Amino acid sequence: MICIKEYTDVPTERFINVRGDKSLYGADILYWSFRLNNHPVMSSNVSKLLKRQKGQCNLCKLPFFTTDIVVRDHIIPKSKEGSHKINNMQFLHGHCHKIKTAIDPK
Repeated sequence: MICIKEYTDVPTERFINVRGDKSLYGADILYWSFRLNNHPVMSSNVSKLLKRQKGQCNLCKLPFFTTDIVVRDHIIPKSKEGSHKINNMQFLHGHCHKIKTAIDPK
């Protein structure tokens, strides 16, 4: 028996257009690592974390910009038996990381 697929059987995949001022060869690594899973400069874990956080700081919920200092932080500190796994990591602005570190119980 021959199985013939109709064009309606193939799912439609929508893509987001690239912003007009962006180039893959430009300096906006944050934009491209958020869009792509395999940016040549950033690791795939960085891209996964950025996508999970929707490009925002986990503490203040403001977006990251290319000029920001971005710090990778352990949600549960290593001193409290936290792991290095991706589900225990988050990105914070540099100043938000200082605030979180100050209020973390010692």
